[in-house]
Amino acid sequence: MLPLALYGFISTGHIPSVQHETTNIAPPYAQRGLVPSESELELYLLPEATPMLEDDSMLPKAIQLRLALAKICVSEAGFQVTTNDCALIYQAIKTRSRTHQITLGMMRSYSPAVFNEQRTDARRWIAYLNASFTEPEHWSETVIVPWGARREAWKAVYEYAGNLIRTRPANPCDVRIDHWGAKGFKREEHLEAGWTIVQCGTTKNEFWTIP
Repeated sequence: MLPLALYGFISTGHIPSVQHETTNIAPPYAQRGLVPSESELELYLLPEATPMLEDDSMLPKAIQLRLALAKICVSEAGFQVTTNDCALIYQAIKTRSRTHQITLGMMRSYSPAVFNEQRTDARRWIAYLNASFTEPEHWSETVIVPWGARREAWKAVYEYAGNLIRTRPANPCDVRIDHWGAKGFKREEHLEAGWTIVQCGTTKNEFWTIP
């Protein structure tokens, strides 16, 4: 069975086919199945595991945090905040962080494809979503819908992510949220391993508690 930390890299159902290249946590964390906190990533995460856009790195830390979370929410649940996906993703990231705080390092290590500007698939525009709400690079060449039809929806997700980070809401579910993935993806394997599906409102993804 793979170490627990690796499930965050390979079981979302949205990661490109180069998934085996994203499990780049160096010892001692890879050996113990742990994911380091943001400050520890600088010491223990191999360089290729934390891709970062130059423009994003120049932003204030608070904006980087909300932008990163918003990108993940769009990647996993689309341009909407009507389902509970973004709120539960926020809780899962907090749970998996060693500090139980939302950190850039945790988000990049758990959802590396979201921040990978080198990806070449049809969703490569996700890495270029920005806090100015302008059309992201590669959008017009990969998406039929004009960016103007999605701009306000992206702004809503960005503001929702910012509200989560600012207010730090408690877990709305009765159980701990450890992981999420596309509905049905490796479901039987997870159930056989003792994982439990979290039933907590309407979601596009499946959320899990891991023993």
